[in-house]
Amino acid sequence: MITVTVTGVEAAVAGLNQFGDLRSRLRTAVRNTIRTGKSELKSRITARYTAANPMSLGSTAMTVSSLRGVLKVGGRRNQLRRFIINPRARINPAPKGGVYAQVVRGQGGSIRRAFLQRSGNVFERISASRFPIRQLRTVSLPGMAKAVSSQVESKMYQRLGVELDNVFG
Repeated sequence: MITVTVTGVEAAVAGLNQFGDLRSRLRTAVRNTIRTGKSELKSRITARYTAANPMSLGSTAMTVSSLRGVLKVGGRRNQLRRFIINPRARINPAPKGGVYAQVVRGQGGSIRRAFLQRSGNVFERISASRFPIRQLRTVSLPGMAKAVSSQVESKMYQRLGVELDNVFG
């Protein structure tokens, strides 16, 4: 969760009513900052991970008040098929090397005992026998957001400065 809070402004708001409806203007500034943070989050995640549309892998929610904005990111661990895998579809006979997977750009590798189901999900054999198997899952959207949160927060604080300059003229 990334939170942007305008602190120490309550006392100033009372004295600055000469600018008109300051609360609504501050709410707009915080909303624009959160929107900028959300778009920056999407671009940073896309640059780091191989998912085609990373924002569809979880949920994001914006909460905005006049002096506080919150960008919440949620979701479960994702199926490996949402990222780069090779082969993309099940083929007969299955390749001897297993399945190649790449979640983080430039950091892929082969999973030797993995295979594809007809639906495209990636499974791995746990033992030498045919069963048991387990479905392979990877990082969740909150995990991806945590990896790039420092860059997103710095961009949001930079944008908040620009928005506050616009509010106070």
